Amino acid sequence: MAAGVNFYPSAEVPWSPSLAAPDLTANSQDQVSGAVATLAAPGYAPRAVTATISWGDGTSGPATVAGNPATATTINSLYAVAGAHTYAKPGAYQASVTVSASGAVSVTAHFTVTAPERGPRVAT
Repeated sequence: MAAGVNFYPSAEVPWSPSLAAPDLTANSQDQVSGAVATLAAPGYAPRAVTATISWGDGTSGPATVAGNPATATTINSLYAVAGAHTYAKPGAYQASVTVSASGAVSVTAHFTVTAPERGPRVAT
């Protein structure tokens, strides 16, 4: 307990997963790879959580959830939700990531991925 707030998962506190995803910019090959969101999932180990990313271009796929679970002497860590995708063309894509765990309400975070216009390529 810190400042009168219980940070440990318990029956006294109604914990639920929380998810945040920042806007992203694809690299010069229109690719996004790595963490797309941060998940707080008190009482859940990363392996007990499933995640799916909808990339905003009509495709979706599974994401990985990684981080250190709580132990008997430590509180839960924040988990990274990661995935990789290549966009077929430049544009702004409205993407989302959805996370679910047994016994918890699914949570979704929305974010924009910008795949920038590429300049003309010069032959060498």
